[in-house]
Amino acid sequence: MNFQRFSISALFCAILLSAGLAFSESNAKPDAGRDHAFELYNHGKMVDAMPLLEKLAADNPKDVGVVEAWGVAILSYAQTLSDPELRKKARVRARSILLKAEELGDNSDLPKTLLRMIPEDGSAAAFSDKKEVDDAMQQAEADFARGDLDKARQAYMRAYLLDSRQYYAALFIGDTFFRQHQPAFAAEWFAQAVQIDPNRETAYRYWGDALLSADKKDEARIKFIEAIIADPYNQTSWIGITKMGQERSRSGELAEAEGRGRGGGQRHQDQHYARYLFAQR
Repeated sequence: MNFQRFSISALFCAILLSAGLAFSESNAKPDAGRDHAFELYNHGKMVDAMPLLEKLAADNPKDVGVVEAWGVAILSYAQTLSDPELRKKARVRARSILLKAEELGDNSDLPKTLLRMIPEDGSAAAFSDKKEVDDAMQQAEADFARGDLDKARQAYMRAYLLDSRQYYAALFIGDTFFRQHQPAFAAEWFAQAVQIDPNRETAYRYWGDALLSADKKDEARIKFIEAIIADPYNQTSWIGITKMGQERSRSGELAEAEGRGRGGGQRHQDQHYARYLFAQR
């Protein structure tokens, strides 16, 4: 895959976001200012959260969760900048901060994934070579980064109406519904994105997230496996299955298997099954 959203759904996708925040929250002492910054962050108010996180990072430079969130917030803020050069500079800064988070010991999926997606020069591919479509998508991304999901969806829809083959327009329309806790509507748009391009993993993975949020675990597992089949050599494709395995382990569902030295059994079965199906294509 050549392009990924740099807004909050992994900023973006709830799996990535929760992975990063779990690290930050588990190591933090109660702090009203910190709690407020992360409340804004968790609700996608990245532009509002960014200066608060910057101050927290200055006061606590070794707080890994704060440094990670600050980098993510700057990355989202970059989407609100109309000047391409300023946008690149903001992305370069975000990248350096995410690298700092890794140096401090952050081994969560979020910074790893984002760092794979951000070139060293901060450049970013256009959504479309059609100016009207790309302008609509860029506007939508800026609205998304500000946390205005309704306005963002309108702009994504405008891009989709201009080009019904625009994969990311369909994908991100679904993402706005997902962020607003409407998994059924989200799934419809993720399915549309899959129809547009079944060989990209992201829509399957986001679809799996929507199903998982509706407590449809078996159906979610299938979508996560389909993400791997679509793009097995992309590390991001494996996040859904890996996350499900980790959650099952934490919930105690694998206690018996772990007692026999086979921890993560279902996750490994899923991964082997995904490889088998890919080989049969």
